[in-house]
Amino acid sequence: MIEQRAIISSGNEAAAHAIIDIGYDGEGYYPITPSSEVGEYVNRAYAQGEIDLSFVVGTSELAAISTVAGMAIAGGRAVDVTSSQGLLLKAEELPAMAGLGLPVVLNLATRDVNAPLNIKNGHSDLAATLGWGWITFCAPTVQAVYDLNIIALKVAEAVSLPALVAYDGFHTSHANRRIEVFKDRQAVRQFVGPEPPKRISLLDVKHPHTFGPYMNDDLINTKVQLEHKMEKARKLLPGIFEQYRQLTGRLYDFAEVYGDPDGEVALFVLNSAAEAAKIAVDRLLQEGKRVKLVTPSVLRPWPADGLLQALFSADRIMVAERASQYGAGNYFANE
Repeated sequence: MIEQRAIISSGNEAAAHAIIDIGYDGEGYYPITPSSEVGEYVNRAYAQGEIDLSFVVGTSELAAISTVAGMAIAGGRAVDVTSSQGLLLKAEELPAMAGLGLPVVLNLATRDVNAPLNIKNGHSDLAATLGWGWITFCAPTVQAVYDLNIIALKVAEAVSLPALVAYDGFHTSHANRRIEVFKDRQAVRQFVGPEPPKRISLLDVKHPHTFGPYMNDDLINTKVQLEHKMEKARKLLPGIFEQYRQLTGRLYDFAEVYGDPDGEVALFVLNSAAEAAKIAVDRLLQEGKRVKLVTPSVLRPWPADGLLQALFSADRIMVAERASQYGAGNYFANE
């Protein structure tokens, strides 16, 4: 195991800490509650000379993510962070980044989409992204925000897809917890590895390529490639999770099962709600009830086999969600 150190951190600080440890080339930024602090922490580190990156504050959320896309097309490592309406303002660019195969990372401090105007946690912003071709992680704890940011970049670059790390607004973004981080940033960078040598860059004038061409009938080929990349990510993730466990002692998987592995009743729920539900699971187990909690760490690629195995023993499954499809049931209940 690599040497680590303990710090007190919020979820937003943990995301910023991972960004700083990784050593990105650039960050596009536009503030929106409850994600704004991530950029503030990164920019402070830059201002103090702790890191060297291009920190670009956009004129809008779309400008910020377009800057990130430009950085990635130029061959750089780039990152962004957003919430709720901010994610929707980026929506024009996000599917394009998946189609272009840009391995950027986007942190999403989840917040329900208006109306009414609110800053409370909800997953309607997360649900909006599910068909956009982004590898999608769920970070239920402050520790997971740090860890999954590092894992996300490694798998994103391995398959040439963007990756999203979703953690709950306020419940996780502003929760202060004791977490473990790498003592030496070089160890993080060794784990992530160098930028892929075959990475296509707009600035490589000796090997010119076309980016985002106009396509009609051939569009389906890009869609098939996206599916193949997701399948490749599905195959690579167990090995990457295991590599990270060997370094840190912390094991992630497609889904976590908490409680009785052979439980007859199961609760399926995301992120911070799953952490809170563990208290109820503990109480019910003490009463002799055969119950368990299943919470995914990966939403895309959808871990169908892993979830089937995790839920197989249950006669009753309750799916609790912070989003609805209004007239078509709920997202994960349907899946």
